[in-house]
Amino acid sequence: MAFVRVVAKTSKPGSVYYASVSHALTREVLDRLALSMDDVFMDIGCGKGRVMAIASTYPVGTIVGVEYEAALAKLARINTARLEHPRVSVWQGAAEDFDYSRITAAYAFNPVEPEILDLILTKIDGARAALPSDRRRLFRIVYVMESPAQRAVFETRPWLDRYDSFTNADGHPISFYRSNRDRPQLC
Repeated sequence: MAFVRVVAKTSKPGSVYYASVSHALTREVLDRLALSMDDVFMDIGCGKGRVMAIASTYPVGTIVGVEYEAALAKLARINTARLEHPRVSVWQGAAEDFDYSRITAAYAFNPVEPEILDLILTKIDGARAALPSDRRRLFRIVYVMESPAQRAVFETRPWLDRYDSFTNADGHPISFYRSNRDRPQLC
């Protein structure tokens, strides 16, 4: 099976087991996310930093990983320290506690159960709503291996639109969402 490479349990309630995704699928997802130098990219549940390492090969301004498990965050820091990208960091803690006000693009490979996803999306919306409108930028998030329950959480967010999706060769759904409040109004 090409999709899941490594699996390990996590100690945080509401978190899903740690697993990694193939390089090819990660690249396909990042290609569709269309990162730019203006983006602050985040990997929610970054594990050992693989997605961050692949993202560093794209034109992206800043890369941030958030990881709850201290041992995985430590490995992510070691692994990303080797990258040539000048702005990469790993934040150790619960994703629902992170300050998302600067994040413009996020990647999530099924890191949390729907209840925690709900908290994360609430935190993202609140952080972005607190910004002055002239500083609020388009926000995109891709959710890899999205379950029907997780999709239902996204559907309760009127500020997010699902703009792309596909199912990979292993039958796992991948959905792309973007903020709709940040689109310029047509005159």
